[in-house]
Parts: sequence; C-alpha cells; structure tokens
Amino acid sequence: MEHGRDIASDTPGAERDDYGQVVLEGRLRVAVGQTRRAAKLRRIVSNGRESCALAALRDTLAPRLVSGEIRVREIVP
Repeated sequence: MEHGRDIASDTPGAERDDYGQVVLEGRLRVAVGQTRRAAKLRRIVSNGRESCALAALRDTLAPRLVSGEIRVREIVP
C-alpha cells in the first residue's frame, strides 16, 4: 500500500502529509451505509410481521361481521 507523497506524486497538488482523513471518511461512509441498510431491513421485517397480524385479525373478524354474529358497535365503545 502506498502512503503520503507516493500516491499520485506526479499530479500537482496531490501531495499530502496525512491521508488518515481520506481513509476515515471512506470507512465512515461504509459504516453509515451498513447502518442505513440494517435499519431498512428491520423496518421491512417489522412491517411484514404487522401485515401478518393484521391479516389474521381480518380473517377472524370479517366472517363474523358479515354473518352478523358481531357488530361494530359491540367492538368500538
């Protein structure tokens, strides 16, 4: 791995004494990207679970509502 003045040494203004900030910025971007992807995945999983729970509730209540076995007034005060 090349460091410092060895990187793009023939390019004007390319010389730096410390490339630490460049490396850290790259690592930070990767970490932020991973965090965002993980948060999206958690939301997707959570939404999937909620969708399944709502579908089960719908499948339980819909036939009873249609048949008149229960009324909405009995459920909602």
